[in-house]
Amino acid sequence: MNICVAVLATLALSSPFAGEPQTAPTNNLQTVRLDSLRAGDRLSVTTTEGVLLIEMVRPEEGEVRLATSELATPVRAYINGATRGPQPELFIMMGVMKQGLRLEIVETATGGPGSFDRRRLTAPIVSIRIEPRDRAA
Repeated sequence: MNICVAVLATLALSSPFAGEPQTAPTNNLQTVRLDSLRAGDRLSVTTTEGVLLIEMVRPEEGEVRLATSELATPVRAYINGATRGPQPELFIMMGVMKQGLRLEIVETATGGPGSFDRRRLTAPIVSIRIEPRDRAA
């Protein structure tokens, strides 16, 4: 776990999204609707296993640039929504991130929303922090 913390600290200091203006973060939200975000907004989503660094590209479609401790270089991905995880029927709250639930993410280079290429579930979300892009810049 200490190696993971060191990698995440390095990611935070050398953010793959560095160099663009930001405003003050909104900390520890319990629920976030993707359609309430704007392109350029950045999120830090802490799960029980690590941190996801997310930059919104097209919030209405869930398209993001995603970096994790395993993916130091951001990749294109789609956030489908929040879920309790695989059960007899996988229920997804589409377009939502919610504390205590997992996030279904589709990492893809060519696919789009609803694609099942490289689909993964995160560990349960512990906290969500938003850094809105500076609208004045």
